[in-house]
Amino acid sequence: MKNQKDDLTIRLAKRKDLAEIARIYQVANSKAYPEDKWNKKEAVNHLADYFKLQPDLFFVAYKDEKIIAGIWGRIEHYSGPDLTDVDLFVDPESQNRGVGRGMLKYIIKKAATKYQIGEINFLANNKKDFPLVWYKKIGMKETPWFNMEGKVKEVLKNLEKS
Repeated sequence: MKNQKDDLTIRLAKRKDLAEIARIYQVANSKAYPEDKWNKKEAVNHLADYFKLQPDLFFVAYKDEKIIAGIWGRIEHYSGPDLTDVDLFVDPESQNRGVGRGMLKYIIKKAATKYQIGEINFLANNKKDFPLVWYKKIGMKETPWFNMEGKVKEVLKNLEKS
């Protein structure tokens, strides 16, 4: 897809794009969430896992032949085919220019056409105004579900006690 307004192109990601996508992922997430420390190797491994999981729903946006954003999601069958685990990231230099909106529309349309999705599910940091306010503005709603995490050693130790 090409947007003539700002010469933005969106296409499927390729395996050879992963290092550049990881750089953008690392920079964008470091800006948005300075408490999370992503290094390049972790970012590449993280993106490679998603690329293997659902390569047909992993897209990049580029302008002037330079990748400036990425988005991926996967199909899960909760209440039907749903687009879930969507992760969108835009190089900070290209933020607030409609890139994220364009990419989100693109992946939703692709998933709707190919998989006839009924819902979209995201993880979002509920302690940050952005992107939560934006998601609500476009019609997303908070659910009663929330993310849980724990350190393996600690969880196993506590399970041994119970």
